[in-house]
Amino acid sequence: MVTNNLNASTVQFIKHICIFILVFQLIGCKTNNEGTYQISGTINGLDTGTISIVEWTGNGDEFIIDQTTIKDGTFSFSGKMLHSKPVNILINEVYGFSFFLEPEDIMITIDSFPKIEEEFTVLKPIIKGGIENQSYQSFSRTRDSIKALPRFKKIDKLIERYAVALKNNNEQEIYAIEETLNAIETEQYTLLHNTRKTFILNHPKAIAAPYVLLHEGDGMSTEVFTEEELEAMITNFDSSIAYSSDYKECVHNLEVIKKLAIGKTAPDFTLQNQSNIPVSLKDYRGKVVLLDFWTYWCAPCVDEFPYLKELYGNYKNKGFEIISISDDPDIDSWKKALTENNLPWTQCIIASDKETDVSRSYYIEALPTKYLIGKNGEILDKNPDRETLENILKSKLN
Repeated sequence: MVTNNLNASTVQFIKHICIFILVFQLIGCKTNNEGTYQISGTINGLDTGTISIVEWTGNGDEFIIDQTTIKDGTFSFSGKMLHSKPVNILINEVYGFSFFLEPEDIMITIDSFPKIEEEFTVLKPIIKGGIENQSYQSFSRTRDSIKALPRFKKIDKLIERYAVALKNNNEQEIYAIEETLNAIETEQYTLLHNTRKTFILNHPKAIAAPYVLLHEGDGMSTEVFTEEELEAMITNFDSSIAYSSDYKECVHNLEVIKKLAIGKTAPDFTLQNQSNIPVSLKDYRGKVVLLDFWTYWCAPCVDEFPYLKELYGNYKNKGFEIISISDDPDIDSWKKALTENNLPWTQCIIASDKETDVSRSYYIEALPTKYLIGKNGEILDKNPDRETLENILKSKLN
């Protein structure tokens, strides 16, 4: 037979060929499975209903990727996809949770379904399968274990006691609870903050990392992260996840934050004032300007008005101006608030989608937000406290 005449080197060559074919077939199988998600799940306590995989677009619109019905407490999804991405699962429109859609076999188990429908209930499922989901679940378990520590369980009770003390105007009790509450919350916040930062730095190839940076805790807040910290985390992301919308948003936000550093030129804008007259920041060159981002429903914003009135009265004749910018398109409620508070300085409103670029260019994360702008358009400070603000005004306005 021919095989009897094969020498050792020929046999070895054939073995190598066979191994190559086997590896090629395995790779081929892997390639065929890429881009296909297979999700199966069970819900204890809900026999029927509608369940959807939903993605939120950058402008806040809802896009349904897939939808199916729940039968006898079970459901399944199967479909094609290009890349892994964070999505939401919605059940009957009033229950839901976040997870990562991946080209993997994923099993979702909801052990106990709530009996009472609230406005919206966040569920805590058990998710098995998927690299991204396992990474994020590991982070979530650590986060939740910190919140469950006995010393942090006191927080809710302290808040209840604090509300009673405020109602009774018990100053001694108010002060004592504030001290205790601040100490406990600071400790918890520090642990959660460090947990988030460690996860992000240790998972540079996971799309869960930019997701956690954007959507967990205080997000990319410049009140909790320095520009250097944000840059270290974002530049640590691997280029393999550059397709992720969260990755792109992190990179974009960092670029905006860098442009808002002290000493940089403040972004110019043009908005309509309360008399429908265009107002541009560049028109105030030669004056020190306080930009005050607020809205009528923001109690801390409105609480600042008496102080701002006093400040404006003291410095308006020395080259100081305030431009308040309402970050809510409800014009009628805005004008009503202006009348009620009798504000004597320039008032503008972000009333259209195009004008929301002003909020983005100033990286408005919360309200109120204030920027102090110098005579040459340079940024002097962001959210200065009252003492710092007045010291800068005294210095710049002689």
